[in-house]
Amino acid sequence: MIKNIFLLFIFLIVSLNYANFDFNLISIAISDEEKCAVIKNREKTFILTEGDYIENYKLTKISDTKIYLENGEKRIIINLFSKNTKIEILNQKKKKSTFLNSRKTKPVFKWPCKLHKISSGFGYRQHPLGGGRLFHKGIDIPVHYGTPIYAAADGKVKYCGWFDGYGKIVILKHKKGFQTRYAHLSRILVRKGTFVKQGQKIALSGNTGRSTGPHLHFEIRKNGIPINPLKFLPHDEKK
Repeated sequence: MIKNIFLLFIFLIVSLNYANFDFNLISIAISDEEKCAVIKNREKTFILTEGDYIENYKLTKISDTKIYLENGEKRIIINLFSKNTKIEILNQKKKKSTFLNSRKTKPVFKWPCKLHKISSGFGYRQHPLGGGRLFHKGIDIPVHYGTPIYAAADGKVKYCGWFDGYGKIVILKHKKGFQTRYAHLSRILVRKGTFVKQGQKIALSGNTGRSTGPHLHFEIRKNGIPINPLKFLPHDEKK
């Protein structure tokens, strides 16, 4: 009896503190890259993906019919097409994921091979095969032919096979809209649709596609846009 009264008291306090959290979940969109939720109150409309914040709450999960927002040990659940929100007190704080950086919610990437050295960086450069000044969408790592290539983070094989100038390529899809590409391979060791763990061997380096010699072309993309991999790879391990 006393326990029930105590829980009711806690629930009332939380309800009063967050009575102004009046949002309606309008729709949930699911694409190849990620899920997003459209929520609104009387004044504004927000388009959020997992990891985004609103009213000091982090959107931790988007299901097919509801979204989950958390702030410490408090959780708000908003159902699709309903203004009614459910507030819960979690028994314990959620454990930090080993896949995500707890502060920036980015996948924790590792180098895709044992050699932590680049021969060509990210950005504009004079193309080695001619064609003038072009934008290099990743980094080149000068490994020998047949060098083992590893998954830089946990993910799902989105595509593997031949892809234009990339030659033989493996494309991995990660959380938060991230994607990694491993190109100019000699051999592919995974299949499309399979899940791989960080550090799992996925291919052997090669010289396929538009390439001047054996090396690994490595890319990191966010929502389809190439970003500098060196901003995400551990610098203290670079050799």
